Amino acid sequence: MALFGTFGSLIFAIIAALVSGLLLWITAKLFKLKGGFGVAFMIALIIGVVNWAIGFVLGFIPFVGAWLGGIISLIVSIWLGITLIKSKYHQDTSKAVVVWLVWFVLSMVATFILAFIAGVLLVGTGLAMGAGSMMFGG
Repeated sequence: MALFGTFGSLIFAIIAALVSGLLLWITAKLFKLKGGFGVAFMIALIIGVVNWAIGFVLGFIPFVGAWLGGIISLIVSIWLGITLIKSKYHQDTSKAVVVWLVWFVLSMVATFILAFIAGVLLVGTGLAMGAGSMMFGG
């Protein structure tokens, strides 16, 4: 089960990187930055994999690991996101910060929507499995 959770979180990180890359690409278009979806996806994927690795490593530390992992992931995401936007889109720091901030807000909204959909699917599946096992005496 733990192995599935580890790989499941990695798969979710890749899917999230696709969505996040799309949102960064849209944000870059709003700010008229040059660079296609590939650049945006690469930035989002790098940040996603780094955050996954931080969560994986710190996940072995009970309680403090999750709390500390969240703080470290946020700090690394901010620094890495601004740095990569600045270097890959050839922008100054102030514009990179503004682009990152818009992208971050869009990503948070998308994350909440995706988490809600996943939660509904998991709860619905769980309820259906529970009802089925009750019906058939399981």
